[in-house]
Amino acid sequence: MSEDAVWDALARALTGEYDIVARLGVGSSGAPVYLARELITDNLVAIRLPPLVSANESQEYGLEIVRQIDASLPEIEDRCAHCGAKVRRWSRFCMRCGSDISGVAPSASQSREDLRDIIRRTALGKYEILGEMTRTDGGGLVYFGRERSSGQTVGLQLERGPGENVFIRATKFAAHDPSIQLAETRNAADPQQKRRVSVPKSQVGKPRSRYNAQAVLSMVDERLNTLHPRTLAVIAIVLLLVLVWFSTCQLL
Repeated sequence: MSEDAVWDALARALTGEYDIVARLGVGSSGAPVYLARELITDNLVAIRLPPLVSANESQEYGLEIVRQIDASLPEIEDRCAHCGAKVRRWSRFCMRCGSDISGVAPSASQSREDLRDIIRRTALGKYEILGEMTRTDGGGLVYFGRERSSGQTVGLQLERGPGENVFIRATKFAAHDPSIQLAETRNAADPQQKRRVSVPKSQVGKPRSRYNAQAVLSMVDERLNTLHPRTLAVIAIVLLLVLVWFSTCQLL
């Protein structure tokens, strides 16, 4: 698992709903994008963290659940198999020659389950298949896989070769991947699948190892201020009982 602080913050915020699977890179508007598995459906989704304008002391980042591959995801590094033009996004058609470059799509003769079995057999020993996602503009499925030799996450497509042969084309994500730090998350249910995360501006870009005692105490104090008064009273009573027990032990 990645030691990225953003990964850890997302994992805490989405506990019980999603498992973070891989970091894909930076998508549109400078938003870090992660691949996750929705626990209730076992489907893959993309999680975007678009930075928002914030006028207070904390930087605000949105949290969006993307269920189909679109232009908001990180750029890729690939070429059209027909004309050799560079392909930077998960488009269905080549922007130069117009060829369909989306790979094999489910059909009446080959269902989604059939294609999933084919990709797993073809990738056996080289890629660990994590799951698949569809494109917003249709076409073949994109299978996300982890390369066993390097651990790198790639996008895989099934392509037809001569005759009935089928082969895998692996596509890498662009290398550009700056990091941000999320010190705290806001857990809020939203039917639109959009949330927000709050990041103290003084902590943006800082690794967790640089947190000092003052910063930790500040975070604890902030968390205590958000607790219900009744909860604080219970905590105070527990602490008092512990102090009484400790004093009694000392006298004995």
